[in-house]
Amino acid sequence: MLAAILLILAGVLLSTNAQAQLAVGARAGCGLTTFVQRDSRDNFNLGFQMGVIGEYAISETFAIQSGLLFATQGAWWKIGRRDDDIVYFKESTNLNYFQLPINFQQRSEGKIKFLFQAGPYFGYALSGKVKSEVFLVDGRSIETNSKIDFGRGKNEIKAFDFGVGLGIGTLFNNFQIGMGYNRGLVNLANDRRTMKSSSFTLTVTYLFYKTKFTKTK
Repeated sequence: MLAAILLILAGVLLSTNAQAQLAVGARAGCGLTTFVQRDSRDNFNLGFQMGVIGEYAISETFAIQSGLLFATQGAWWKIGRRDDDIVYFKESTNLNYFQLPINFQQRSEGKIKFLFQAGPYFGYALSGKVKSEVFLVDGRSIETNSKIDFGRGKNEIKAFDFGVGLGIGTLFNNFQIGMGYNRGLVNLANDRRTMKSSSFTLTVTYLFYKTKFTKTK
């Protein structure tokens, strides 16, 4: 699937005229991440992302953006259990990814451009951990941390993720500010659970090279 998308992108780029402009930049952002699971109700974790971005502006109103980002994904949930010793359990899952987004941007004209973007993203997990906490009646808590193993075993999580993203934003001079939503399409769990990534993001991108299409009129 990735090869097919790259071939399509190559065809689009080769078919465009010589007026297209290339820019590179840096991106940083934060947001709320969670997992969509069939059998549990997950709460949001605070996540962040940072990395490099490449932009191919085909015209003043259309561009293709991609890049390589380091991004975090996670969630937490609480299980109440009131007995003689334990009040409740709390568990959180945190994953660290390399992500490759491919976004197609439609922009308005003018000094400040408004944009809408959509496209797929690919992710590969670098590391992860599960943090478990037991809260006792006497006010104490017991914390344990365990490393997440990646693979296709029953107690492992798939390392590869794939999904789609939607976003809106503004572009002025060298800056792009955007809000987006990403939804994973891969079931990361290998057992009977359904576990798919989901996140809301707020990002700031700075394009180092001002092209003819990002210059203020």
